[in-house]
Amino acid sequence: MDPKEDMPDEEAAQDAWNRHLLRNESVISDLFYGQYKSTINCNQCNRLSVTFDPMSTVLVQIPSGTVTMKFYYLPYDINNEFINKQGSITIKSSDSIMTFRKLVQEKYGINMANYTVAKVNENEFVKYFHMHQSFPDDLIDSKGKNLLLYEVNPALNPQYP
Repeated sequence: MDPKEDMPDEEAAQDAWNRHLLRNESVISDLFYGQYKSTINCNQCNRLSVTFDPMSTVLVQIPSGTVTMKFYYLPYDINNEFINKQGSITIKSSDSIMTFRKLVQEKYGINMANYTVAKVNENEFVKYFHMHQSFPDDLIDSKGKNLLLYEVNPALNPQYP
Protein backbone atom coordinates (compact mmCIF):
# COMPACT_ATOMS: atom_id res chain seq x y z
CA MET A 1 0.00 0.00 0.00
CA ASP A 2 1.40 3.36 -1.04
CA PRO A 3 1.64 5.82 1.89
CA LYS A 4 0.63 8.64 -0.49
CA GLU A 5 -2.81 7.05 -0.89
CA ASP A 6 -3.78 8.23 2.59
CA MET A 7 -2.71 11.85 1.93
CA PRO A 8 -5.36 14.54 1.56
CA ASP A 9 -5.67 15.83 -2.01
CA GLU A 10 -3.95 19.14 -1.21
CA GLU A 11 -0.86 17.40 0.17
CA ALA A 12 -0.73 14.84 -2.66
CA ALA A 13 -1.06 17.64 -5.23
CA GLN A 14 1.73 19.65 -3.59
CA ASP A 15 3.96 16.56 -3.41
CA ALA A 16 3.39 15.79 -7.12
CA TRP A 17 4.06 19.42 -8.02
CA ASN A 18 7.32 19.49 -6.01
CA ARG A 19 8.49 16.29 -7.76
CA HIS A 20 7.68 17.88 -11.13
CA LEU A 21 9.65 21.05 -10.24
CA LEU A 22 12.73 19.01 -9.28
CA ARG A 23 13.22 18.28 -12.99
CA ASN A 24 11.38 21.16 -14.65
CA GLU A 25 11.75 24.33 -12.62
CA SER A 26 11.77 27.32 -14.94
CA VAL A 27 9.93 30.51 -15.76
CA ILE A 28 7.99 28.53 -18.38
CA SER A 29 6.78 26.09 -15.70
CA ASP A 30 5.82 29.01 -13.47
CA LEU A 31 3.84 30.73 -16.20
CA PHE A 32 2.37 27.97 -18.35
CA TYR A 33 2.05 24.78 -16.30
CA GLY A 34 -0.69 23.58 -14.02
CA GLN A 35 -1.95 20.33 -12.60
CA TYR A 36 -4.62 17.92 -13.71
CA LYS A 37 -6.31 15.67 -11.17
CA SER A 38 -7.18 12.21 -12.49
CA THR A 39 -9.44 9.87 -10.53
CA ILE A 40 -9.84 6.24 -11.61
CA ASN A 41 -11.99 3.62 -9.90
CA CYS A 42 -11.41 -0.07 -10.72
CA ASN A 43 -14.65 -1.89 -11.52
CA GLN A 44 -13.33 -5.22 -10.27
CA CYS A 45 -11.45 -4.50 -7.04
CA ASN A 46 -13.09 -1.12 -6.35
CA ARG A 47 -9.65 0.47 -5.75
CA LEU A 48 -9.60 4.24 -6.19
CA SER A 49 -6.50 5.83 -7.73
CA VAL A 50 -5.97 9.59 -7.64
CA THR A 51 -3.02 11.15 -9.43
CA PHE A 52 -1.93 14.72 -10.07
CA ASP A 53 -0.15 15.26 -13.37
CA PRO A 54 1.49 18.38 -14.75
CA MET A 55 -0.08 19.83 -17.88
CA SER A 56 0.79 22.70 -20.14
CA THR A 57 -2.08 22.70 -22.61
CA VAL A 58 -5.64 23.74 -22.05
CA LEU A 59 -8.06 23.54 -24.95
CA VAL A 60 -10.07 26.73 -25.17
CA GLN A 61 -12.65 27.24 -27.87
CA ILE A 62 -12.11 30.42 -29.84
CA PRO A 63 -15.32 32.41 -30.12
CA SER A 64 -16.63 32.41 -33.63
CA GLY A 65 -19.00 34.55 -35.59
CA THR A 66 -22.54 33.67 -36.49
CA VAL A 67 -23.78 32.14 -39.72
CA THR A 68 -27.23 31.68 -41.15
CA MET A 69 -27.95 28.06 -41.98
CA LYS A 70 -30.61 27.60 -44.64
CA PHE A 71 -32.44 24.31 -44.73
CA TYR A 72 -35.28 22.45 -46.39
CA TYR A 73 -37.82 20.47 -44.37
CA LEU A 74 -39.47 17.43 -45.93
CA PRO A 75 -42.41 15.93 -44.03
CA TYR A 76 -42.84 12.16 -43.92
CA ASP A 77 -46.19 12.19 -45.74
CA ILE A 78 -45.90 14.19 -48.94
CA ASN A 79 -49.18 14.74 -50.76
CA ASN A 80 -50.10 16.50 -54.02
CA GLU A 81 -50.34 19.90 -52.32
CA PHE A 82 -46.81 19.66 -50.92
CA ILE A 83 -44.74 22.83 -51.12
CA ASN A 84 -41.07 22.85 -50.19
CA LYS A 85 -40.66 24.25 -46.71
CA GLN A 86 -37.53 26.33 -46.44
CA GLY A 87 -36.19 27.98 -43.32
CA SER A 88 -33.07 29.45 -41.83
CA ILE A 89 -31.49 29.57 -38.41
CA THR A 90 -28.68 31.85 -37.26
CA ILE A 91 -26.13 29.99 -35.16
CA LYS A 92 -22.50 30.24 -34.12
CA SER A 93 -20.29 28.28 -36.49
CA SER A 94 -19.06 26.27 -33.49
CA ASP A 95 -22.58 25.22 -32.40
CA SER A 96 -23.66 21.59 -32.43
CA ILE A 97 -26.47 19.93 -34.34
CA MET A 98 -28.31 19.72 -30.98
CA THR A 99 -28.27 23.52 -30.68
CA PHE A 100 -29.47 23.83 -34.26
CA ARG A 101 -32.34 21.40 -33.55
CA LYS A 102 -33.38 23.34 -30.44
CA LEU A 103 -33.46 26.59 -32.40
CA VAL A 104 -35.50 24.99 -35.21
CA GLN A 105 -37.98 23.74 -32.62
CA GLU A 106 -38.24 27.19 -31.00
CA LYS A 107 -38.59 29.11 -34.25
CA TYR A 108 -40.64 26.71 -36.41
CA GLY A 109 -42.33 24.42 -33.87
CA ILE A 110 -40.83 21.28 -35.44
CA ASN A 111 -40.11 18.72 -32.71
CA MET A 112 -36.36 18.19 -32.58
CA ALA A 113 -36.76 14.40 -32.39
CA ASN A 114 -38.93 14.07 -35.50
CA TYR A 115 -36.32 14.41 -38.25
CA THR A 116 -32.84 13.53 -39.39
CA VAL A 117 -30.35 16.18 -40.45
CA ALA A 118 -28.43 15.52 -43.65
CA LYS A 119 -26.12 17.32 -46.03
CA VAL A 120 -27.26 17.03 -49.63
CA ASN A 121 -25.04 17.86 -52.59
CA GLU A 122 -26.39 17.76 -56.14
CA ASN A 123 -29.44 15.73 -55.05
CA GLU A 124 -27.37 13.09 -53.23
CA PHE A 125 -27.25 12.49 -49.50
CA VAL A 126 -23.64 13.12 -48.52
CA LYS A 127 -23.74 12.86 -44.76
CA TYR A 128 -26.11 12.42 -41.81
CA PHE A 129 -25.31 14.33 -38.62
CA HIS A 130 -25.59 13.10 -35.05
CA MET A 131 -26.78 15.30 -32.19
CA HIS A 132 -23.50 16.37 -30.60
CA GLN A 133 -21.59 16.95 -33.81
CA SER A 134 -20.57 20.48 -34.80
CA PHE A 135 -21.32 21.84 -38.24
CA PRO A 136 -18.40 21.13 -40.56
CA ASP A 137 -16.81 24.16 -42.22
CA ASP A 138 -17.61 22.89 -45.72
CA LEU A 139 -21.33 22.98 -44.89
CA ILE A 140 -21.20 26.44 -43.34
CA ASP A 141 -19.36 27.86 -46.35
CA SER A 142 -21.45 25.87 -48.82
CA LYS A 143 -22.33 26.66 -52.37
CA GLY A 144 -24.65 24.10 -53.99
CA LYS A 145 -24.81 22.08 -50.77
CA ASN A 146 -28.04 22.04 -48.83
CA LEU A 147 -29.08 21.08 -45.36
CA LEU A 148 -32.09 18.78 -45.37
CA LEU A 149 -34.33 18.01 -42.40
CA TYR A 150 -36.18 14.83 -43.30
CA GLU A 151 -39.06 13.81 -41.03
CA VAL A 152 -38.96 10.19 -39.91
CA ASN A 153 -42.02 7.96 -39.74
CA PRO A 154 -44.13 9.28 -36.80
CA ALA A 155 -45.20 5.67 -36.04
CA LEU A 156 -41.62 5.05 -34.85
CA ASN A 157 -42.28 7.54 -32.01
CA PRO A 158 -38.83 9.16 -32.18
CA GLN A 159 -37.57 10.71 -28.95
CA TYR A 160 -34.44 12.35 -27.63
CA PRO A 161 -33.50 12.48 -23.97
